[in-house]
Amino acid sequence: MATFVQMFFGKTQGGRTSEEWRVAELRGFWLRLVAYHKLPLCFMFVGALDEGSEDDVRSMIDFMVDLVDQFRQNNRTILVFLSSRYYPSITIEKSLPVLMEEEGGHRDDIRLYASKKLKGGASPGVDELRQLVFSRSQGVFLWVVLAVPVLNKWYGQGYTAGVRAKKARDGAGEPARYR
Repeated sequence: MATFVQMFFGKTQGGRTSEEWRVAELRGFWLRLVAYHKLPLCFMFVGALDEGSEDDVRSMIDFMVDLVDQFRQNNRTILVFLSSRYYPSITIEKSLPVLMEEEGGHRDDIRLYASKKLKGGASPGVDELRQLVFSRSQGVFLWVVLAVPVLNKWYGQGYTAGVRAKKARDGAGEPARYR
């Protein structure tokens, strides 16, 4: 049976790797894993569910529920970890939801990230800009990760913290999905 790594390198063409996977390839890999490998414990991490269409996400969830059942029937365990923003809203019967913004330390992590990554040192207004980034994030870490490079680019172009703050308040440079 081909391992995932073998499948990945099998997608290499002319020195370039195709990052596109067909649904059938991935499903086949997981089904073969159940059938041929006797792993007592398996972990699956799937991120950015909100990037797919709702129908595709629901289909994938249905497949994963069936996959968990197949592992269980073979006296093995698979732990599936999914991450997504609030869309799409999908309910899974046997699940343990974790809302990061409700977890202790999450907001501290956002504040620390903005403090360490936002350029400007001790120049006037930078502390206020960091506070603005924190408040605009509304607890969404990814928003900060996407916004800080834009603010840093403006810093590199010579914009002061005050100008960067005004542009940030106006939503300039912010991905449309986060406005």
